[in-house]
Amino acid sequence: MRRIAIFDDIQKAREFSRILTSLQVENHLEDNAIWVVNENQIEQAKKLSQEFSRGQLDVSTILQDVVHRQPNQEKEERQKFPGFFWQIRKLKKHSFPSKEVVTKICILLSVFCFFISWVQKEKCKHFRPSSKCLVSPLEKILFYDSLTSWRETESNGSKKLSVSWIGLYSIALHWKDRNQLVYGALFTKIRSGEVWRLFTPIFLHIDILHIVFNMMWLWFLGKTLESRIGSLYYLLFIGVAALVTNSAQYLMTGPFFCGFSGVISSMVGFIWVKRNFWERPVDRNALMFLIIFILGMCFAQIMSFLFEIMHWRRLFLPVMNIANTAHVSGLLLGIILGKSKFISQ
Repeated sequence: MRRIAIFDDIQKAREFSRILTSLQVENHLEDNAIWVVNENQIEQAKKLSQEFSRGQLDVSTILQDVVHRQPNQEKEERQKFPGFFWQIRKLKKHSFPSKEVVTKICILLSVFCFFISWVQKEKCKHFRPSSKCLVSPLEKILFYDSLTSWRETESNGSKKLSVSWIGLYSIALHWKDRNQLVYGALFTKIRSGEVWRLFTPIFLHIDILHIVFNMMWLWFLGKTLESRIGSLYYLLFIGVAALVTNSAQYLMTGPFFCGFSGVISSMVGFIWVKRNFWERPVDRNALMFLIIFILGMCFAQIMSFLFEIMHWRRLFLPVMNIANTAHVSGLLLGIILGKSKFISQ
């Protein structure tokens, strides 16, 4: 979204906004300024603004042209965006009434889930002191798949087994003993109908530092992104990012992961691609910090994997319990979506 005009008279600003709307140029009126949402319509809107300011814009002729052109234009768009995507474009015209409403809802849901999980764990510790209470009942419902603890077996030597999917990372780490590993079934709960698990891990967080860090960046990046692409596309963006990053992390490490950072990484990639086209862009240094952080964590994960294979783990790096697959896949997804034309229209 970019500002294309500022008017001294609010009545003129409203009139020009209505003209743009009649021409199907999605725009927002903020004080006396006109903001155009679609990057592909910026030049057209600027030209119309200049003609309008000079009094050279024939409003009646434009409206007549719109009436004659609209049926053909709608037919062309329907052919260009068939089926589901056409319905999304129609729904996008009806935006949410409040600013950054999706970002605020995501933050509230994350804080709510964190608080409920914390209360449930504290109750567990109080009534069952001998139990570790690592996972709350709410987390068991919202994690990507069922969580089954590792157990030991004495057959063929003591080897770790798991009923749930253990992840490609563990399989690669114990490749020499792969014949004695039980990999577990994939997508157990999802195949049984609990499809919400594809998305809900993003609302879970391990500790207070985890949720504060993620919510800070969600507010900083999310409200910027939502204001530029619109609440509906933003909601769709979060859904696609959650689906891709959660699934990638699950396949790599199994179901024990959580956090909004995979989606945030997608936002970083998307905004990085769009930064040169937006007015009032996100600070470049902040984006660079996050990109370096993501790539640095990925490098540390690779080194940790190599050190574990060579049994040097205690000498150099601890085991990395960070969802780096979600971070990297999210960053790549954000770049892809940023380069696509559909998300910006």
